[in-house]
Amino acid sequence: MAAPGPGGGAADGGDEAALAVVGVERVTEAEDFETRHYTGQVVSRSVVNIVPRVSGEILEVGFKDGGVVRKGQMLYRLDSVQYEAAVKGVEADIEKYKAELDYAQSNFNRLDLLYQQNATSLDTVENAKATLGAAKAALLAAEADLITAKDNLKNTVITAPQEGIVGVSAYTPGNYITPSSGTLLTIIQNQPIRVRFSISVADLWRCSAATRN
Repeated sequence: MAAPGPGGGAADGGDEAALAVVGVERVTEAEDFETRHYTGQVVSRSVVNIVPRVSGEILEVGFKDGGVVRKGQMLYRLDSVQYEAAVKGVEADIEKYKAELDYAQSNFNRLDLLYQQNATSLDTVENAKATLGAAKAALLAAEADLITAKDNLKNTVITAPQEGIVGVSAYTPGNYITPSSGTLLTIIQNQPIRVRFSISVADLWRCSAATRN
């Protein structure tokens, strides 16, 4: 550009030079926020369907529909009379089989001693041994029956396996239910709360990159 002449114009007599004024601001650091909206679905960590394991009339319901229940809380109490009687009956059988086993053991010991003294036959001893084995088997079977009977009795009280929110009970007191009655109640765990979002792969990578930075 030519230098200006004495009169303030350009040295070559052309147009006057143009001057521009620009404002200056202080440079500050700011985060770049980008907002996106996604549809979320609240999901439960655990959902449990309560079903009966034994048959019986519902005598009591221990919760309110839509309420919160604690782990171990009584949900349903069934009529337990027949199951209590079954336990007592098996316990009586066990006492009888114990007595029979004691007698069979004593009889076998006596006959075995006589056989060693050549005072009885081998066939008699073998019969006594078979009777002893049958007595032991009968006692073991009765003890197994007692375990089942006690388990059935325990299942007349249905408790909550976890804490959560309950739905609407499918049965009310007075109804007779069986193991084939289906779901009595649903418990939805409400802690911790989880939300599932539908997000594209591209947005997922963008969020991951922003988190790393």
